[in-house]
Amino acid sequence: MKEIVWSNTKINTLISCPRKFQLQYLDRIKKPSKGDPLCIGSGFGKALEEFSYNDKLTLTQLMQIYDTEALDHPAVISKANIRAHRYLVSQYFSDPKNVIKPAILNGKPMVEYKLEFKVDGIKFLGYIDIVSSKGFIVDYKTAKNPYTQKDLEPFSEKGMQLTSYALGYYERFGRIPKVGFQVVIKTNPIVVQRLTSHRTMDDIKKMKSKIIECDNYIKTRTNFNRYRSYKCKFCAYHGQECTK
Repeated sequence: MKEIVWSNTKINTLISCPRKFQLQYLDRIKKPSKGDPLCIGSGFGKALEEFSYNDKLTLTQLMQIYDTEALDHPAVISKANIRAHRYLVSQYFSDPKNVIKPAILNGKPMVEYKLEFKVDGIKFLGYIDIVSSKGFIVDYKTAKNPYTQKDLEPFSEKGMQLTSYALGYYERFGRIPKVGFQVVIKTNPIVVQRLTSHRTMDDIKKMKSKIIECDNYIKTRTNFNRYRSYKCKFCAYHGQECTK
């Protein structure tokens, strides 16, 4: 079996459905993701990223960045719907309080900061959306509904992403950072939600154990069970490769 480079997405996929993990990451059966929310989030995230590198960008330029990223995304269903969400960019950047100032490391802003580390020889890779000037790890999200404190829990479906980033940051810098989400709620006008949390050394140790556990799981199995849930009907493999 080829070595797996783990990520938070892969761990969550294995936990939610081992069969999907097998099809996607071991058998490497590629399926295109589809959905305008994915494209909207990608376009908005790209505008945020570029502004973090260059805060002199005008609103017109930021709109162009959103359009290029979102409209050309392979998952697009409705370009009209993508354009209808351009207001996310204009409203977000109209309020300077929304914009997070990045930390600077070796002369470069810590935006889309790459974390690559090993746990007992097992490779893990992640990209932090932004490390703030105050040393917080922040992950950007767009959503229909507000997040809750439960979403911040260290090993919830969403919160584990922050825990894995905290582990990587700890491995790189020797301290556990504060973590959180900045969520742009897709209402009109938008609502910008900020949620912050802490991770403990116990969380860091458990995250390491989780990575080791997942790696051992796939190395000791040849058959991967399908976990039936409401999510099945949204899965690209449903009814085709995944029929058992």
